[in-house]
Order: sequence, then structure tokens, then C-alpha cells
Amino acid sequence: MSSFKIPNASKYAFEIESNNVEITHPHIKINNSQNTCKLLVISEFHGDKELIDNVVKEINLIIKREKFDAVIIDGDLIHYKEGEISSLECLKNINHSKIYAVLGNHDYRSFSYGWKNKELADKVEKYLENLNIDVLRNENRMICEGNVILVGVDKF
Repeated sequence: MSSFKIPNASKYAFEIESNNVEITHPHIKINNSQNTCKLLVISEFHGDKELIDNVVKEINLIIKREKFDAVIIDGDLIHYKEGEISSLECLKNINHSKIYAVLGNHDYRSFSYGWKNKELADKVEKYLENLNIDVLRNENRMICEGNVILVGVDKF
């Protein structure tokens, strides 16, 4: 059996992929509703303060041009260290009144506890809530005039 190694794969993932911003405009038909729901979704910060600062500036420009029903932060806000939580401070500068977050696997991670670290996730949640970000953990919210239910599942 042969094996191979991809050199610098992790370097690629964290130095290139983490700074790759992609803007898409998918249209999803929900039942026969004529109502629309426009969401701005961001994720994969992995505790990178510079990246978060840049993304917040960019999305504020986008929010000025386009109307969104909500901003969704879709996990992996930190990489795995409690000390990275303070890098999220600039999320308070997002210019939108409805900001929701769900936690990703890295928001629970601690090498000393394996992948499951509820205490770390609790600290991330509390920090975000102090920034007026609604964190969904085994909860849901009806958004977009009752057309869309946003669900956050605490899978750990």
C-alpha cells in the first residue's frame, strides 16, 4: 500500500483558504411563497483578527448597497484557543440590527479536552451575546416574515 503526503496542506488551508472571500447570490424557492429572504452569511474566521476586521469592513459596504433581512455568522469563529475569543470584538461593528450566530466545531475545540469543550463554546456564546449577536444553540428563530426558520444545533 502506498501513501502520499501533500506538503504544506495546512499552510494552504489557513493562509489561502481562510482569506478567500466569495460572494454568491443563490436563489432558493421556498414553497409557493412570493416573499423573499435575503441573508448575508459569513463564516470560517478561525480567530484571525485581521481577517475579521477586513470582512466586517467589506460586509458593511455590501450592506450599504443591498438590503438584507439578517446577517448569519456560520461557525468556526475561533480556531481552538480561548485567547482567540477577543478577536471577535470587531463583530460589534457590523451595521445590521439582526445578527445571528451558530457555533462550529472549532468553537468547541480544545486540544486538552479533545474536540468537545462545552466550556469554551459557552465562553464564545457569552462573548457574542455581549456584542448583541443572537447565538442559537438548540434553538430556532423565525426570520424573513415567517418564511424561513433559522436553526442552530449544538451538535456536541
